[in-house]
Amino acid sequence: MIALCCPPDQRARLISLGAEIDATIRRLAMPSAFLTTEQWRVFAPYLPARFHPERPGPYLQPRPVPLPLWGWNLRALLERRDWDRIRRDAYASSGQCCRICGGVGVRHPVEADEIWVCDDVTRVQSLSTVCAICPACHGVRHWGRTTMLGEERGALEHMAHVNRLSLDACQALVDARMEEWVQRSSLEWSLDITWIERRYAMSPRPDARAHAEAVHEALVARHRGT
Repeated sequence: MIALCCPPDQRARLISLGAEIDATIRRLAMPSAFLTTEQWRVFAPYLPARFHPERPGPYLQPRPVPLPLWGWNLRALLERRDWDRIRRDAYASSGQCCRICGGVGVRHPVEADEIWVCDDVTRVQSLSTVCAICPACHGVRHWGRTTMLGEERGALEHMAHVNRLSLDACQALVDARMEEWVQRSSLEWSLDITWIERRYAMSPRPDARAHAEAVHEALVARHRGT
């Protein structure tokens, strides 16, 4: 069985199409046998990336934000109520299920992950969406924080499991992403968060720039040990 990232209002419809409640995890799931037929396609929007037949891996790897943009995130740029709305929408639309691996955390099911796309030509980092992922996947995505906590081994093992790769192959991915981060961190970047305007008709908080800069300075100082 494959756990589905299914919002509550879609459960009845998906059950009518063949989904079942998996008693072991107490969540709505798709029979794995559907992957050998075309039946999986009706469940495609709800399949975790790891199980989607048409999504190539790797499904999970570090995505560190360039150093000049540390702190320039939605939590810093938006009013608290606006950020809460966005993250809770992400939780609800996923059915509290990780969009990457289909799992859930121990202390809490999922966390909100901002998906950023870096254009190395224009040097613009653009917000693509906000999705729900489990704490274990989030730890891989934010590799720098995981390193500071000394939790690299567990994160690497989770990464290997999700990607169906060896530890050595995953370490090579980590090394490549961190080398990319070093290169990007030596450059100046601009930020594009127009996604929040298109999706939610929201605007940044009035003091967004000053607040993000203060958060940025604190994070950089901590990183440099000053």
